[in-house]
Amino acid sequence: MKNERDGQLARYLHDGLAQTLYSIQLKTNKSQNLTDIGKIKKELSEIEKLLELSISQTKKVILQLAPPRIVGNKFIDEIKNYLEKIKKVKNIEYEFVSKIPKFCTFDFSNEIMRIFLEALNNIQKHSRATRISVFLSINDSTGAKLIIKDNGVGFKPLKKNFKYGIKSILLYAQKTGGTVAIKSNPGKGTTVELKIRKIKG
Repeated sequence: MKNERDGQLARYLHDGLAQTLYSIQLKTNKSQNLTDIGKIKKELSEIEKLLELSISQTKKVILQLAPPRIVGNKFIDEIKNYLEKIKKVKNIEYEFVSKIPKFCTFDFSNEIMRIFLEALNNIQKHSRATRISVFLSINDSTGAKLIIKDNGVGFKPLKKNFKYGIKSILLYAQKTGGTVAIKSNPGKGTTVELKIRKIKG
């Protein structure tokens, strides 16, 4: 399991954070040769957005290596922070509805957050979506439910089409004893739905 996790982190660092930092380097070099103030400001604005994205990607790696215990309001705040960053960097609007007791604690907060982050990463990289809807409910009696829906290009959700991100989502769901449904069609967006019946060990 450790080797599998390390491999996932290595791929994410290569395909995500390293690519973003490389883009920042290219734009920085380009800016040094510009003389038009308007063009310089435009490049600096794009560099700022890429830096915001790299910070978000770095936090995701930290979460993978040493995940904090996230409960109640703090859990909701973390999700809102990530959605706000995507809105700022990628211009993707969002709707977020949550039903979580204010001071609740639950055993699978880290896995739920990881699934949320993987889904958002997939949306940024592949979906070309302009809007995301997120619904999260956690209750001792009914368990947990996380639904992430986008209005992007969609795809055929066959196992042969599952890339690293979806495979990671399935792996994290397996750790919780829960189930994940991937619903999508070309041109009709994608929905990721996680259900966990038991949220405490």
